Amino acid sequence: MISARDPRVEITYYKRYFLALRPWSFPMTAVSISVGAAYAYSSHAIFDPVIYLITLLGSIALHAFVNITNDYFDTLYGVDRPGSPTTRYRPHPLVSGIMTPSQVIVLSILLFATALATGILLTAMGRWLSIPLGLLGSLVALEYTAPPAKLKYRGLGEVSVFLMWGPLMVLGSYYTQTGYIDIDPIMVSIPIGILVASVLLIDSIRDYEYDRSAKIKTLTVIMGRGRALTLFIVMISSAYIATPVLFITGVTGPSILLSLVTAPRAATLLKSFYREVPDIAAPQTAQLTMIYGTMIILGLTLQHLLSLK
Repeated sequence: MISARDPRVEITYYKRYFLALRPWSFPMTAVSISVGAAYAYSSHAIFDPVIYLITLLGSIALHAFVNITNDYFDTLYGVDRPGSPTTRYRPHPLVSGIMTPSQVIVLSILLFATALATGILLTAMGRWLSIPLGLLGSLVALEYTAPPAKLKYRGLGEVSVFLMWGPLMVLGSYYTQTGYIDIDPIMVSIPIGILVASVLLIDSIRDYEYDRSAKIKTLTVIMGRGRALTLFIVMISSAYIATPVLFITGVTGPSILLSLVTAPRAATLLKSFYREVPDIAAPQTAQLTMIYGTMIILGLTLQHLLSLK
């Protein structure tokens, strides 16, 4: 018989607690932060590993904050409940009984405090805009499901995700490395932001029937499933079109074209999803995004090492 104090029970409990934060989504944040740092390295030959790790820690804390507050408000609005799609694919902190609402609030405060602490530390290191950029990101993150904006419920969830994982994270990471604000890292962030937003879009396409019955006005519900799937195809395609444009316009060197090796994988996904959107469509799209982003990072790094620009 296993007692309540048995270490195996505690490990299982804390594992479920950790899984409730959706840690499998954190690599996308790592990709966005790494793209910004890699662009700083490629364009200015600057890379501070300490600043990079602090920035990454704060961004992941902010991402976890988004995830947990999203679950809180979705449960509050009655969207997440027993039998809803999200509870079938992962342990939900509230619906699964892992945490109480008060515990979720406390955890969200701790995560926000962690992100704020990294901003304060970066400010002390001379990156004065770290806190304003972080607070802007926090506002976009919170308003994803929180009132008054409720971006997710007004068909603006994909836009907020694009801004968060695209311009805000990539520019923020570039800024903490260089101390500069520039338009070029924003341009570099566009394909990454589009691909991350496409993960959210295909997820809502999968959940279309449930969201419509629950009267949740996601972009897919507003547009209709067919048009949303067309938009998904356009978004994925535009990310791959944007890559050579970055080279042609002189924003990056030719090594960024390394990311195009993932194009056949993207084409296979689009062809498959056009026939049927499977339950694993979002993870598959996220995997494509991470591989694409990794190739961007590698290409930008090689750009400096091989002096291709």
